[in-house]
Amino acid sequence: MLRFYFTLWCFLIAGSAAATQSVQLTLPSSSHAGSVQNQYIESLLRESFASQGLTVEIGYSQQEMNSARIRQSLQSGQHINLAWLGARHQQDPNLIAIPIALYNNVHGHRILLIQQQRQDEFSQITSLEQLANFVGLQHHSWSDYEMMVNNGLTVEGELSYPAMYKALDEGLADYFPRSAMTIVAEHRRHAAEHVVIEQSLVLRYPNEFYFYTHKADTELAKQLETGLRHLQQSGRFQQLFEQFYGDRLKALALEQRRVLELHR
Repeated sequence: MLRFYFTLWCFLIAGSAAATQSVQLTLPSSSHAGSVQNQYIESLLRESFASQGLTVEIGYSQQEMNSARIRQSLQSGQHINLAWLGARHQQDPNLIAIPIALYNNVHGHRILLIQQQRQDEFSQITSLEQLANFVGLQHHSWSDYEMMVNNGLTVEGELSYPAMYKALDEGLADYFPRSAMTIVAEHRRHAAEHVVIEQSLVLRYPNEFYFYTHKADTELAKQLETGLRHLQQSGRFQQLFEQFYGDRLKALALEQRRVLELHR
């Protein structure tokens, strides 16, 4: 009888520990000054683990990280243990990609920031060949830079992110493509005097994002994929996307814009 109660006690203790298991996540801090944490990503993570009875503690790297540093940190298993990156990293043998797209491919839609008085010029553009006569802004280390150059566009790639807004505001460049997911918030945050969101065009190319872990973090990857699939099946995944991005995407009127396709 004593052995029975001891066994039962051990079982209850183990069950209690499992019920309160916490997953520790360290995500990359944005390299863009003034950026806030990605609340959509945090909500996906919290609800994915909660669907399995797990809590999650989310922290951020001490260092700001661009995409190159994020990839290097994940590959080495240092500083961070989870990040979201573009589809091209799926072939990296040092990473595990969780095969669930995060943004419904809307991240591949690029809207332009331009000088306010130049809307009429951009309204006349109907092809990439015409857009190539204008100078775009993009840092040479960003994935969009290579995409734009390979499609024949003229791109200034040496300026820092803050300097791009200044160059555009002062008329030293013609346009600055930003993701449809973030352009509204970025525009509000920087509030350059002469810069507005262009109203007629959208650049589009396949650019889905996925969560990635280090190749050794198999349990974390498995838990996250299981949780994300739970959210998809329940409809909660789409609800979260609409909650965070529905209004801003509706305001951009993507379906009414003239599409210029970029090809890999």
